Amino acid sequence: MTLEQAFFVQALAAYIQGKPDIRVPGGWESLDWPQLLQYARTQNLAGIFYVQCRDNLSRIPALQSILEELHAGFVSEAAHSVARQQDLAQLEQQLTQAEIPFFPFC
Repeated sequence: MTLEQAFFVQALAAYIQGKPDIRVPGGWESLDWPQLLQYARTQNLAGIFYVQCRDNLSRIPALQSILEELHAGFVSEAAHSVARQQDLAQLEQQLTQAEIPFFPFC
């Protein structure tokens, strides 16, 4: 496992556990951030990765473009989530009008 893969998994685990700080042995600048950005995009986790990394990335001027790309992913994922919630609400309304039982998953 590469340093970037290990960091990516560690960052996601820390997010799930509610731990905001992630230690990087060689410092945050030592990581291959374009590769990490690719991992986040591939897994559709740019939003979570942004939330987990934004405080540390905002302190490193050389990584501002990565921070901006992760933020764009965060906004995109949030918009997609809202759209899905609206679709689900519309489906529930249509099923209720048709008197078809509806059991939401949330």
